[in-house]
Amino acid sequence: MIFVVGHQKPDLDSIVSAYAWAEFLTKTGTPATPKIASEKVGAAARWLFEKYDLELPEFIPDVSGQEIFLVDHTEPSQSPVGIADAQVRGVLDHHPVAEGVDYENLTVEMIGATATLVAEKFLKSEVELRPALAGILLGAILDDTIIFRSPTVTPRDKEVALKLAKIAGVKNLQHFGVDIFTAKSNWNEMTEAEMLEADAKEWEQDDKLIYCAAMETVDGQALMARSRAILEALRAKKQHGGYFLTLALVVDILEQQSWVIVEPEQAAVVEAILDGAVSEEGVLAVPSVLSRKKQVQKPLLDYLASH
Repeated sequence: MIFVVGHQKPDLDSIVSAYAWAEFLTKTGTPATPKIASEKVGAAARWLFEKYDLELPEFIPDVSGQEIFLVDHTEPSQSPVGIADAQVRGVLDHHPVAEGVDYENLTVEMIGATATLVAEKFLKSEVELRPALAGILLGAILDDTIIFRSPTVTPRDKEVALKLAKIAGVKNLQHFGVDIFTAKSNWNEMTEAEMLEADAKEWEQDDKLIYCAAMETVDGQALMARSRAILEALRAKKQHGGYFLTLALVVDILEQQSWVIVEPEQAAVVEAILDGAVSEEGVLAVPSVLSRKKQVQKPLLDYLASH
């Protein structure tokens, strides 16, 4: 049995891709079961799976000794606990390949969502793509591309989304996408520390470890009213986690307005890759920044590699 699993801070794309890819493998002769690498599942995933009457994958605390198929990441620091002692049978991802990673059967394409890759496998084969599965795949694509507003989106994502919508019976992609972001905008129910954990990525460059949280919402001003408390949580995260840099990206998907929150003492690094000046309160407004992967991760790691 192969376990299909995403990263330790699972977003919708990670969870849905694991679920759908496990079904594809099973239907094509390779028994597989989806798993989640965290006990914490976001509100959007709970809402989407409930909408389509599907059960969320179970949490797997340690993958040591197991056969694993990874989705939506290659960074070892993001992988499930025990990955070094697991047999990785393959990878499906849409992020840059992590330095030093040499997994076999590695499929990585720079598109908007891993769910697009999984959906294409179904659409290009004779494997049945049931409406409920099409629905959650569509939801993952809309979530990861910020309803096609992210600069990471490609014509392939849009083409696949339209095909999925037809199968799932979704009439209005915009309304469906807003429903997903409304479901995940439950930030008022979280502490600032929990907000930083909800959707976070760790990157490493020349032994410098970076922690970047993303908070997508339909009410950016409500989140930014808590920016000082978020900054204090970032400071605590940096101190206790041994990070070189901690930051948070807040994205208002309706207004297409974003902000970066970072310690003012580390403003120079952020100002070097983004246009503007960090305020004394640790806030930089970045209206054009919607993609953590393309507009923060790549320029940040490139900058650190050259300094």
